[in-house]
Amino acid sequence: MNMLKSLTKWFIIPVVLLFIGAFLVVTFYFNLDINPNVISVNQKNNSIKNNKGVISGKFTATEDYLGIISIRFDDTHRVKEDAIFRIKRIGAKDWYHQSVISTESYNTIPLYPFGIPIIEKSKGKTFQFEIRKKFKYSNFPKLSLGSQYPLLISRYQYPKDVLFGNKKLFIEFILKKVSYYIIQDMSWKVFMIYSIPFFLYILTIIFWKKLKKLSLIKTLRKKKFIIFPPYFVVLFMGIAFDIFVTSKNSDPRTLWLTVAWIIGAIAYGLGSKYSFGIALIFLTYSPLLFFANMDWVAEKSAMWAYVFMSVGVAQGIVELKAKGSKKMLSFLKRISGPFRILIYLNSLIIEILRKIPEIILFILKRPIKSIFIFVLIGIFTYVGLYTNLRIESYNKRISQYPVLKIIEPTLVYPSSKIILYGDHFGDNSNKMYALKKDGMKIRPDYWDDKKIIFTVPLGWKRGNMRIWIEKPIVTNGKIEIGKTEPVTIKLLLVTGKFTPDDDKYFEEMRSWQKETLEINGYNSNK
Repeated sequence: MNMLKSLTKWFIIPVVLLFIGAFLVVTFYFNLDINPNVISVNQKNNSIKNNKGVISGKFTATEDYLGIISIRFDDTHRVKEDAIFRIKRIGAKDWYHQSVISTESYNTIPLYPFGIPIIEKSKGKTFQFEIRKKFKYSNFPKLSLGSQYPLLISRYQYPKDVLFGNKKLFIEFILKKVSYYIIQDMSWKVFMIYSIPFFLYILTIIFWKKLKKLSLIKTLRKKKFIIFPPYFVVLFMGIAFDIFVTSKNSDPRTLWLTVAWIIGAIAYGLGSKYSFGIALIFLTYSPLLFFANMDWVAEKSAMWAYVFMSVGVAQGIVELKAKGSKKMLSFLKRISGPFRILIYLNSLIIEILRKIPEIILFILKRPIKSIFIFVLIGIFTYVGLYTNLRIESYNKRISQYPVLKIIEPTLVYPSSKIILYGDHFGDNSNKMYALKKDGMKIRPDYWDDKKIIFTVPLGWKRGNMRIWIEKPIVTNGKIEIGKTEPVTIKLLLVTGKFTPDDDKYFEEMRSWQKETLEINGYNSNK
């Protein structure tokens, strides 16, 4: 038994702490990526140049599935106009992809990611790209590159089904992804931060004889009930997950964890000093995280420090009011009564945990039944995960589909200008984008992600016609055409006389938006 305790103390726990640290390091770097399925490769600075505000360069793809090119701009000069990005394989006649993006985005995200339709067989091929301002002559400063390495990063976005369907490729992908971040300047800082629990544990067991004599340690040992109940274990694991594992902020998650702490504090009678103590821990940890350039982790740590500080202040106010008021004390006791069921539930869970050795003994005595149970659990888990992946893939695909919300006018004459409003129309950067009338392409006057304008040609036949938008949807390396629901417009006949259709046209005009009125030559103030 003593040997088992020593093994646990000196080997198992340190190894577990190191494993958790390594897991958090990998998780941190995966969160830094635009997409967990992406491998990043730094290109040499001499592969990109700036020629009088026109940024261009070339590079050879080292992997398949090229999908993103990140370029580091100089964000000290504010440029507020559109710029054209385009890319093609060297030797190709036409540009493979081009898009128009506001240069203000480069100021917000200096290492700006330019997305392109994924090139499945890109490995070994050399590509050239170019970024120039849309209008050559303007008063704004020219585009300029940053000074920090790397200026150019090529990113390769592997589809999930390709990765999970090839074990060898998946292992190579993980190794390449992790090795990319190990060579970064800040990697040792990140590892040191996540190794703090390991070093604290080692120092504690080495100097335990001296530490246990300190009054602070004696007090903490008496108050260890705060840490060990399953309720608080799950709560602090949830907070740790929010800080260290997921980079996205979630208001509902923060709210529920805060409410869970308040309920636990009421049930166990924890005063404001406990909230302030936890806030101090998060506040102390935050500067260390900033030192390691772990910005989003540091911000979350500071946020939780603020949350616990706020709860502590609220508790402090209640405690001050309750000091000299018997009514307040009685009211607080009545409130805390129902929450004390948590203490009973914690005791129940602890009893269940104590029966784990019996469960292990059951497995050893009845291996066939145990294997059958584990196989069933494995099947249900696999089905659940697979279903979730399919649902995620479907939702991602659907979220890229164009959505047409408003079209006006719907009663039109030849040469009328029609405006389509909606979401996810795209940028009309290649031939796969289309505005169609009964299957025939329409030439747009203007196209952006939320609005399209076109003029009704003189040669169209009178009567009803269906209009819809098409755009390419890229998911898992495959391209499909997404379409909006068709909408019907009616082209009216110009007769020289006032007809019932003309009456409907002017009646509909009353509901037009200001932009529709003005673009069709009507005074919007009347």
